[in-house]
Parts: sequence; structure tokens; C-alpha cells
Amino acid sequence: MSPIDRERTEPRAPAGLRRWPIVMAGPVALRHFRQGPSHGEVVAAFRQSAYIRLGDDDVVCLCSAKLRAGPLNVHVQAPEALFAGLRPGTPALAHAGSLEIDDLRFLAGDQVIEWQPAQVTGRSAWCEAGQGLSMLVRRPERYRHSEGFGPLIHQLCSDWRTLQVTGRGGLDILASAVPRVRDLLAWLGRALGSATGSPPPVEGLVGLGPGLTPSGDDFLCGMLITLHASGRKHLAGRL
Repeated sequence: MSPIDRERTEPRAPAGLRRWPIVMAGPVALRHFRQGPSHGEVVAAFRQSAYIRLGDDDVVCLCSAKLRAGPLNVHVQAPEALFAGLRPGTPALAHAGSLEIDDLRFLAGDQVIEWQPAQVTGRSAWCEAGQGLSMLVRRPERYRHSEGFGPLIHQLCSDWRTLQVTGRGGLDILASAVPRVRDLLAWLGRALGSATGSPPPVEGLVGLGPGLTPSGDDFLCGMLITLHASGRKHLAGRL
């Protein structure tokens, strides 16, 4: 426990404790429920969700069951007004199968469903993905002058080993991205061949480029999703 956690007042369970069941949770949240105690706080609240920091690095999304499932989401059966009423800075505590915030206790019982990403199975599904990549390769002009990593799409869909900066626009972004992307794909090629070794650093890609989700984050998330979907969860974990 960090000094900050020791100084923080732990949430207490008042007599009028309100309990709400957790129906589904991603693996990040379940780890805290099962291994706790994990101290944290509310960092943001919205109409159908609230974000809770737990431990030193993890953030989970406490949300209505109407929202999509995901690795960080904790679906609870509770009125939507509850989420917007949470105050940023309010202490939180995850332990013993529950999450406590003020007079609220969200319970992760034995029946809670652990969300896991679906795997792509069957030749037809992968054929559709291949057709999509072929379409991108046939239309290079559409992305050549776009922002972010757009100018790299054609090369990534054909032969990434010849990846280089082309086109106009955000050349500084591409010049920074290309060597990092090339190193990452080279590692992946070796790893798929059962070679050992850690992936190269990705700090230079995180937050790189324009967009609500920066282009570098999109690239890394796309790689992680593909590894999960193709049954290579161990490589996704290493990345």
C-alpha cells in the first residue's frame, strides 16, 4: 500500500448501506475484487457510467448494463441516476468480491460473468478480414494524404518490411512512427515463429498522432485485438 493510500480514509459501511449486484465484469476489475484490498477513488462520473481508479495504475468503468461489455467495464444492475451522483475524489475500496463507494456496495458474487473477448473462428471469418485488407491495398490514393497513420495503410497491408515515410501531411508523426512500427512487426514475426524475447518499447507510439484516440494507440489496440481474436492471448499479454 502506498503512503497516499495509508493516509486516505477508507470507505466505511454505514447502517443504510445500499447494495447492487455486479452482473458482468472484465478481467481487470475482477482481479481487484478477488485479490484486494485495492484502494482508489472516483475520477469521473457520467450519465451511465463512472470511472474508478484502483491501486496505482488501473482504472475500471462502473456502468449500466445497457453499455457494451469490455475488459475494464463493470456492469451493475442499478438505476442510471446512481452513476451521475458519484462525486470525483470519493474514496473507493475493492475487496472480498465487492466495490464500496460511500454508502454503496457493488457485489461481485459467484454468479458474476467474466467478460472475455470473442475469438474469430472459422475460415469464412478470416476470409472476410482478408478481403477487407485487399480492398485497402487496391485504394492507396484514398489514404495517402490523410492524417495520422493513413499513408502507411497501403504498405502495412502489402509488405511491412519496406515500410517508409511517403506522402504529405504529418511527416514528423510518420517519421517517428515508422521505425517503431517496423520493430514491433519484426518482433511479432519472430514471436509467431515461437521465438522468445520481449517486444520492443512502445512508449513512442502511445499518444502519437491526431484523433480522439491517437493513431499510435489505434495501431497498438488493433494489434492487441487481432492477437486475442486469433487465439494468441499469450502474445497479447507480452505486448
